[in-house]
Amino acid sequence: MARQTFQRSITEEEPYIEILDTNKELCKELEDEIAENKLKDKKLKSFSRELENWYRALSHQDSTILAHEDEIVSLKSEIKSLKQDLHKALQDLRHKSNASTAQDIHILRLEDKVD
Repeated sequence: MARQTFQRSITEEEPYIEILDTNKELCKELEDEIAENKLKDKKLKSFSRELENWYRALSHQDSTILAHEDEIVSLKSEIKSLKQDLHKALQDLRHKSNASTAQDIHILRLEDKVD
């Protein structure tokens, strides 16, 4: 059998060369997209970590606010109780003052009688 040699003419090689060129261009575009996607993935991971940190900070602040709200309610109750105690103490003081004044008047009258 005789060996066949394949020789392509310039017109036959042109479509093949076009396919190779197109393939190179597509490979370059794919590499560029892969590199761009890797950068976007890094940014997305960074943003996700940052978002998670913000969520943790907000959760901590929510807990702090709730604790302060409980403390405020407790302090308001204590203030109300102290106001009531102060009002009662002032009333007692007025009554004692009135009683003392009445006793003083009575003592003065008794002293006048003795004189």
